[in-house]
Formats: sequence, structure tokens, C-alpha cells
Amino acid sequence: MCLPALGYMRLAPGVPEQSARRLRDELAASAEREGYTLGEVFIERDTGGSSAFAALIDALTQSKTPAVVVPDMCHFAHLLGLRVAMKDHLERETGARVVIIGEITASG
Repeated sequence: MCLPALGYMRLAPGVPEQSARRLRDELAASAEREGYTLGEVFIERDTGGSSAFAALIDALTQSKTPAVVVPDMCHFAHLLGLRVAMKDHLERETGARVVIIGEITASG
């Protein structure tokens, strides 16, 4: 029996919708191999904001979903320190486990 999980990814401006769908499909398949069923995926379009990240935290808090699946730590932020801070914040605020899948990328 797979546990439910939400997804999160940050995409660069101009990434075609087809590439975003392919990345989501790869994320879902990888999550399933890790024992999770991927539900909603929150997509941050890399335009400087973090509204999808805030929405993810709200969804996790309300749903008590036990995990968040992310393709790679790079999807949190460009800067290493900020990546770690965002992951830690997510886990601390929601109690959800962050599952980093590995090197899944969207190509244009």
C-alpha cells in the first residue's frame, strides 16, 4: 500500500508545458518506486516568487499528507544554503518527510 504524497518542483521560465507534464510523470513514477502515490504537484515558475511553495505548506498542513516528493534539491532554490533552509522549513512546519528523487530534469 502506497502512502500519499504531494509534489513540488521549480521550473525555469519558458519550459514548455509538454516538458512540465513529462517531468511530473517522471516524478510520479519515481515516487511510486519509493512507496508513494503522488497527488497534486505544486509548480513554481521561476519568476522570483514562491507562491507555490506557500500553497504547498498550506496543503500539507491541512491534509496531514506525510510526504513531499521533489525531483532534486535544485528545485527548492538556486543557492545551496537556501535549498537546505527551504527543505528544513518544510519539514519543520508541516511534519512531512521530504523525499528527494534524484536527477530528474525538464528539458525544453
